[in-house]
Amino acid sequence: MQPNSPAKSLLWSTLAAQFSEQIALAAGPIAVVVMLGGGATDTGFVQMVQTLPFLLLSLPVGVLVDRLSRRRLMIWAEVLRGATLGLIMLALATNLLTVPLLAALGLVGTVGTLIFSVAAPALLPMIVRPAELPVVNRWLELARSAAFVAGPPMGGALVGWTGASLAFLVAMSASIGSLLLVSRLPEPVAIARPRRHFLQEVIEGCRFVAGDSLLLPIAATASLFNVGWFILQAVFVVFLINHLGADAAMVGLVLGVYGIGMIAGAFLAKPLAQCLPLGVLIAVGPLGGFIGSLLVLTSVACRACRWLALPFSASASARSSGPSTPPRCARSSRPSPCSGGSPRS
Repeated sequence: MQPNSPAKSLLWSTLAAQFSEQIALAAGPIAVVVMLGGGATDTGFVQMVQTLPFLLLSLPVGVLVDRLSRRRLMIWAEVLRGATLGLIMLALATNLLTVPLLAALGLVGTVGTLIFSVAAPALLPMIVRPAELPVVNRWLELARSAAFVAGPPMGGALVGWTGASLAFLVAMSASIGSLLLVSRLPEPVAIARPRRHFLQEVIEGCRFVAGDSLLLPIAATASLFNVGWFILQAVFVVFLINHLGADAAMVGLVLGVYGIGMIAGAFLAKPLAQCLPLGVLIAVGPLGGFIGSLLVLTSVACRACRWLALPFSASASARSSGPSTPPRCARSSRPSPCSGGSPRS
């Protein structure tokens, strides 16, 4: 990348945005249990509400990204996220924060997260030369993984040492930093496209996924895995604090370990794609989550091994949170080195 390349601003803004998100995601459930006295029902409710935008709005947001300025959408996304984090801090300072209020503000903030997550990759090809795309994509994934590793431990440590207010303040500061960096990006030249009815485009997107022989099973696998993952997340923090006696800092550390799983998954993706057919490759992530869940159960039966099992379970459970698009070599009809010479489909 060139020293003054717009890709650098996009890279740092993505890092700041992911860092903000991970700190807030770690601090929220810990605050529910430690400060609001909530249990698994409360943390599950907050988790459910915060995932609704991804379930209900992903395709509509994709249509908006195709129609509107991606840079401006990212700016407004960070404004929305920063504002909700500021309101959470205000509610904490005035002792008005409740589980429903935290869930509602988290819902609004997640809309901003969704918009940024869709718009940033779509903006990248418009500001980077095609030859630079692989390098910039690699750095973006590294930044994302770094945020997953560092964000939760910092969020947990801040909640444990000073309370949730400082954790949300740091998250809001990172969001503001991302906003300033995005505002420095050039406005790409818009590509003229024929305008159709908004709902028609959403329906066509659904039909395209439903009719594709690869996208449909990938979407089904991701949906089922995410259901199990968020069920585990709903009880995980409560289990750590109430049953294993962990403090907020330790909870953040354990949650941060799944970032290591993401990095390991990124390194293993290419050799696994060369050795495994596409369907098996996609199933590796949910299999890791299943193994992680079993390890959580071992910590119930064997208290002596509880701290060995829990970090590994978090890491294994996040194995499928890497890139959702299968590597190109996984779809190749050429013989793979591990297949004994027979082609993979």
